[in-house]
Amino acid sequence: MISSQIKAGETYVGKGGSLRKVTDTRSGWDGKDFFDNVHFIIIKGRHPGTESVLSRKQFAHWALGRAVKEDPHGNVHTEAIE
Repeated sequence: MISSQIKAGETYVGKGGSLRKVTDTRSGWDGKDFFDNVHFIIIKGRHPGTESVLSRKQFAHWALGRAVKEDPHGNVHTEAIE
């Protein structure tokens, strides 16, 4: 997925159907280095409810696409993001 498409408030799906909801994106200069981070909560997968941070590049590598909906059978449908 393209890292610039990651937005706060959206939920993304990874391999195996894991889900992460982005709570914030932050970028800037900390005096030494430039940072571009994605803050998220794990919705489904290992350690649900856990909050974490990845670089935007790492999150984009993990994400298969934006989660559109989850049906009653637990199947996650994603929007194709090129």
